[in-house]
Amino acid sequence: MSDDSPAEHEQPNPIVSDDDGDGFDLDDHASTSSLDSTTMKYREIHGRTFQSYSDANYWRPNDDKQNDVLDMGYHMMRLLHNDKLFFAPLHNPQRVLDVGTGTGIWAMDFADEFPSASVIGIDLSPIQPHWVPPNASFQVMDASESWTFGENTFDYIHPFFSYGAIADWPSLFRKAFNHLKPGGWIEHADFSAEIEWERSCLPTDNILSLGNKFFRDAGRITGKTSHPIENQQNATWMKDVGFIKVHVKEYDVLIGQWPTNERLKEVGVWNLEICKMGMEGYGLQLGTQILGHTFEEIQVMCAEARETLKKPLFHTFYRGSTAYAQKPAGRLTDAPRTQPAPDGEA
Repeated sequence: MSDDSPAEHEQPNPIVSDDDGDGFDLDDHASTSSLDSTTMKYREIHGRTFQSYSDANYWRPNDDKQNDVLDMGYHMMRLLHNDKLFFAPLHNPQRVLDVGTGTGIWAMDFADEFPSASVIGIDLSPIQPHWVPPNASFQVMDASESWTFGENTFDYIHPFFSYGAIADWPSLFRKAFNHLKPGGWIEHADFSAEIEWERSCLPTDNILSLGNKFFRDAGRITGKTSHPIENQQNATWMKDVGFIKVHVKEYDVLIGQWPTNERLKEVGVWNLEICKMGMEGYGLQLGTQILGHTFEEIQVMCAEARETLKKPLFHTFYRGSTAYAQKPAGRLTDAPRTQPAPDGEA
């Protein structure tokens, strides 16, 4: 039987943004440079590694264990969304940007589904595979800084799973607006770090409540909220920068085997493993570097939280949301002025 799947090619080392170019051409790396030693020299905290590129101080690890958690989370999301890669009404997208690409798995799947599209994934860490679809590539870049791509360039921009990582969300959505072509779409999928439960049999000072306070305190100190979807805030930011046709899909992401629906039960089983595997990594940098906990305290908190989440009696879950919106069809982003405007000209 013949194999009609697109051939894969080995990507050169991911490239690092220089912040001095505005082109898009995947074959033109004038605005990029090879990985340098500072990018590859990761920070280490109690045996886990973290990104070292820029001053982003990203809180999730970037080691193999965390990468497995990311890939499991992607599989869980495909289950939750009935195998959909996206919800925006795309029509033959040709230039696509995946913001916070992680292991690159979404970008590669999108590139396979749209072989005529050029798909770029950007992330703080070069953790993507070398063998990728020929129309996919990856760059090391801090999405919170200036983007090196030209404005009015992309048909679709996909920021994903960035809670706790962004200090200025309106700025991120404004950059996405400026870099989309008129008529292009943005789609932001994310979660809340707040774990909830349906049953009232947990005491108010239970470990999950303490964990929720942990993330809110960390967000307050760092200025990077872990709740960007709360009260549909992401949709509000989209509207504020000029997006139209804003749609929001909200869903509960269940934890454990308690759902009666078989598909949601499978989601819950995967999510429980994700929580158990990812918990220490999620708490390590924030707990020891931001909130003043010892490593031993983090381990004890994680062990207690794992035991609580495993009990189906509590019906635990957290919130998820996907918001998508369109840049108006007649709305080109104005190029920045190179000279001051004459007196009286806005």
